[in-house]
Amino acid sequence: MTANVDHMWSLLSVEDNDRSFQGNDGYRDVTGLVYRYDSRVPNHQRVLVGHFVMLRDPTTVLGFGRLDEIKKELGSKSIRLCSTCGSSKMYRREVKRPMYRCQRCRAETDSPINEETEVTFFSAYYESSWTPMPTAVPVEEVRDSYVSQAVQNAIREMVLSRLLTKPVIGPTIAAIR
Repeated sequence: MTANVDHMWSLLSVEDNDRSFQGNDGYRDVTGLVYRYDSRVPNHQRVLVGHFVMLRDPTTVLGFGRLDEIKKELGSKSIRLCSTCGSSKMYRREVKRPMYRCQRCRAETDSPINEETEVTFFSAYYESSWTPMPTAVPVEEVRDSYVSQAVQNAIREMVLSRLLTKPVIGPTIAAIR
């Protein structure tokens, strides 16, 4: 499905070694080319070809693009679950043991339950319009541009008109419109 409206999404891309959330094995994004996610990610069905995207890591806005294509593939993935409450909100700790802690019930374990689940994998391509930020912009600069404060979501809706008024960011987006 193709969108014909100016719609903006923030897409969080995190390197495997920077991930504290360990409910799954992460995704293989390639900055400047493709963003990968699956059907368990909130907002996955709302992202459409033609939408604008802002790629970011946990601290920095990386750049902007417009989605050219979204490929779908059925498959399965392993999810780590808390053995006490069944939540997938497992976080890995670097120093303290046990290694994992559940964010829902606070249970601790070195061996969470691994469960295979069927998902749809999505690969969202934006290479043809990719524009990296000319200077480093902290994600705090765009905090007021989110539609909601659901900071835990990797895919978050943004208000494009708010971003267009920001120095550095506005001209970067305008270059791909």
